[in-house]
Amino acid sequence: MSGFGAGRRKRPAFYVSCTAKVIVHGTLKEDSEKRATLLIYDFEFFSYRSARIKEANILFEFQPGPGRIGGGPTVQKVAPYATHVLMQTTQTETRTIALDGGVSGGAIVDINTNLSAEKAVEKTTTWAAEITGARPFDDWGNYMVAQWSLKENASQQNGIVSLFRACILLTRDDDQQFCCIPSIKVKPDLKSQVLSLFSSRAPDEPIVFDPAYNPYNLLEDGVEIDEQNLGAVAEGFDGLWDCTFHKKFGDAVKESRAAVEPKK
Repeated sequence: MSGFGAGRRKRPAFYVSCTAKVIVHGTLKEDSEKRATLLIYDFEFFSYRSARIKEANILFEFQPGPGRIGGGPTVQKVAPYATHVLMQTTQTETRTIALDGGVSGGAIVDINTNLSAEKAVEKTTTWAAEITGARPFDDWGNYMVAQWSLKENASQQNGIVSLFRACILLTRDDDQQFCCIPSIKVKPDLKSQVLSLFSSRAPDEPIVFDPAYNPYNLLEDGVEIDEQNLGAVAEGFDGLWDCTFHKKFGDAVKESRAAVEPKK
């Protein structure tokens, strides 16, 4: 678990955290000896006191373990992948264009006639919040990075999602330790940027993974993970990754207890 915020400790402008939900080492398929690792992380983006987070960029770079030069894992699959649009809104813009016309009669006779007219042009635009996932490769064609970008609806300006769950499937050549260098950067609104000047944060330290460790699974909905068939779990990534803007409490309006309890 890792987290950071901006502003005073007791009254932050925003807070960001990352929590591991699943760390399972095993094989890609039941009938294969190809080693694999499944990782699922929850990210929280909370803002306070009218502040908001406009963008967030998450990057996990995987490298060989301590003391090793090669042999790092490969990012086989990430979820969400590509661009997903959320909370779409439409907006109609109307522009008025002035039309002018002129008539010229040459060097001797010069008659200018200005004809003015107005034309209204309507344009409907669609806006949406976005989540984009990718696994970019390096100059040698190695897939060692899992990356996500989160953006707010620029028209609504109500911030990015508050909760985000991301999934990663790695393949490995052996059971040696490997490292992950995480990076989470956020772009707050101008007010929060001023407040963030009063905060400081040490760079993220590499996370060391040891395939010899026991499976770690804290998914709330009791999803079973087969260590010997992690590829099958990855095929259902679309049902595992998730995001939430806010939660609606259905029973928020109720009568006062004093109004319904009979008097003694």
